[in-house]
Order: sequence, then structure tokens, then C-alpha cells
Amino acid sequence: MALSNFSAGIVAKFSTIANGVWIEEAATPYGTIRAWRFDGKGRAEWACIEALKSGDTRFFGHQFTAKDFVLC
Repeated sequence: MALSNFSAGIVAKFSTIANGVWIEEAATPYGTIRAWRFDGKGRAEWACIEALKSGDTRFFGHQFTAKDFVLC
């Protein structure tokens, strides 16, 4: 499979928390729920939703881009 055809297929729904993020439908294998946001070029970064709810606004970079998501 060519890398350009790869899709993580992460299903996420929009939320207004933290100035607008996409929240994953399914927890990670560690039991956490991630919130995602995208820059102008579609690059993703994530934060733990529980951390955002408690006031921690740190986001972490990731290799996924917007095309790897199913945004609802």
C-alpha cells in the first residue's frame, strides 16, 4: 500500500472546548480520549481531553493530517 493512500480512519466529532477541537469517538489503547486540532496546512496535533477540561492547554504534534480523519 502506498503511503499516500493510508488513512488512520480516526472518527472525531467537533466540540467547542479549547476554541474548537475534534474529539475522538474511541479511546486509545491507554484509555484516554484525544482532542485534535489542525493547522492551516491540515497537520494534526492532539491533547488529552481530560487535561483540556482541567485547564491544561498543551497540544502535542503528530504525523497525521486532516485526510486521516473522518470528521463528523
